[in-house]
Amino acid sequence: MKKARRHLNLGIKLTLLTVSLLLLSTLSIGIPGYFAARSEMDLQGQILLKNAVKMAIKLVDAQNQAVADGQMTLEQAQEQVKVALMGEKQADGKRKIDMKGVNLGKSGYFIVYDQTGVEVMHPSLEGKNVWEVKDKSKAGFLLVQDQIAKAKAGGGFTYYDWELPNSKVIGTKITYAEIEPNWGWVVIAGSYMQDYNAGANQITRIIVITGLMVLLFGIVISQVFIRSITKPLREVITGMKRVEGND
Repeated sequence: MKKARRHLNLGIKLTLLTVSLLLLSTLSIGIPGYFAARSEMDLQGQILLKNAVKMAIKLVDAQNQAVADGQMTLEQAQEQVKVALMGEKQADGKRKIDMKGVNLGKSGYFIVYDQTGVEVMHPSLEGKNVWEVKDKSKAGFLLVQDQIAKAKAGGGFTYYDWELPNSKVIGTKITYAEIEPNWGWVVIAGSYMQDYNAGANQITRIIVITGLMVLLFGIVISQVFIRSITKPLREVITGMKRVEGND
């Protein structure tokens, strides 16, 4: 009985060892792969926002030159920029986001402040001063002041907590802000981190599914291998019992 139990324990130990090695190998590849993918996608998101702001500033520069050439008034030029970056102003004073081919992520869009925190361009807050607006964290981070300060310093990224569109769920938002030199606008492109992490999450799902398949396949193969070891041992144990019985 004790020998049979040792044989059983050996089989369990070999199975556990195999499963542990398979899990370790899968995690050692999957976890670094996930974080590497997420870091790269976050970086690409930053580049996207920064390039979008640079593009917007060039658009302002072109429209400002049209004003200097007498082709339109300053007000007309500014409205054309707002339409290009966000969309037409509606009768209720709001703008429907329509960025004409500029992709800032699923929930991304441009906004513009003046340097005192007044919304120059926004889907629903144009003309309002948002200098004291705080994010949705418990700390109450003064996000507008941070954005304007970084813009004045030559451009920079701001991370803050904000409600997801049409939701009460809080997500991390990222924006890039820079000063436009002709009109003094603080031009900002922003989106949510989850828009950029979606690809990394998809990679995680693939890794999990692949890992489970490898684990299952490995267990099946390991059982065949373990039985090839334990079967002869079982036969030896049976023979020893027969010898003990003077057979």
